[in-house]
Amino acid sequence: LRTCVPPPPAPRPEREADPEPEPETEPKTEPESEPEPKTEPEPEPETEPEPETEPETETEPEPETEPQQPEPTRGPWSDPELQELPNEWRFKVELDEDDGLNGPDGLALTAQFDVLIANERVPNVLVWRVAEEKVEEFYGGRGMGAIEEVVEVRGDLYVADDDEAKLFRVKSGESTASTVASGRDGLKSPEGLADDGNGGIWLADEYTRQLWHIGADGDVERIVDLDHGIKPEGLALLSNGDLLITNDDDGGILRLQAGARNADDIAWFVSRRDVEGPEGIFVDGNDEVWVTDNGGGKAAIRRYTSSGKLRERISLDSDYSGYLGGIVRLPHDGSLVVAMFGWQDQGSKVFRLTPKF
Repeated sequence: LRTCVPPPPAPRPEREADPEPEPETEPKTEPESEPEPKTEPEPEPETEPEPETEPETETEPEPETEPQQPEPTRGPWSDPELQELPNEWRFKVELDEDDGLNGPDGLALTAQFDVLIANERVPNVLVWRVAEEKVEEFYGGRGMGAIEEVVEVRGDLYVADDDEAKLFRVKSGESTASTVASGRDGLKSPEGLADDGNGGIWLADEYTRQLWHIGADGDVERIVDLDHGIKPEGLALLSNGDLLITNDDDGGILRLQAGARNADDIAWFVSRRDVEGPEGIFVDGNDEVWVTDNGGGKAAIRRYTSSGKLRERISLDSDYSGYLGGIVRLPHDGSLVVAMFGWQDQGSKVFRLTPKF
């Protein structure tokens, strides 16, 4: 008998289905398509920063710069009414001999708009605290003869002493005076004083008929020799640096151009014919010029433009005509403060003229 041995079984083709891991690639492709929606929300946050542009509209604090525009008006002088002609001026005596006045001459404003008074016959310097309505001694004038003029420059006090032929300086916070110029320097009769706007001063010597300039460092420089027909008295500075000089000899007001070094740069601001006896002079914050006039037998106050045109003449009655000295204008209400030296039967006074519009 022959026994038949069956051959080994061949591999079953069913196992060919083992490469079924191919479907594993299908889920791989599915997540690839899923991230596509992730790109959709991306543009949304890009549009959200739009509110950041909204605060740009909040930069409307620009109107805050608008109130800074009126810088050309010089602080408290900005009230346009101060440039108008008032309907009337009301007179009032503010200080007299009971307040310590004895021959008040030059006047000046402090940085706080109080009034400095050169009390010539005492001599001393008084200060009238306008807001507090009180007067007190500002400087005792020790060692001085006759105080003609005063001016405050950056807190320092300058005093012109006619009798001693000296210009004194009292530094801020100090109580003693130092000599800036004297007869040794050629000074004879110091009268008018004016702040030069740069820490120095202008000085008028009535006897030598000269104008001196003294720098902030105290150096003295003789600037201009005036003609014989000119006797400098009061000084005041216009905003452009031109110096105004009242002529105590034959009247008139002169104008020295800013930076001038000789008499060729001097011209008439107001002629002798138009103002006969000018004394004190003051330039207010609107560049208007105020002058006390003792000429013509009757005291008056004159108001000029910066070009020398007469705008107003204030006549004074006999109660206020006892030889006028210095004049200043208060910035907040436009009132004038005038020194009356006191002449013959007239007592020493400081009076105030308040405008009524």
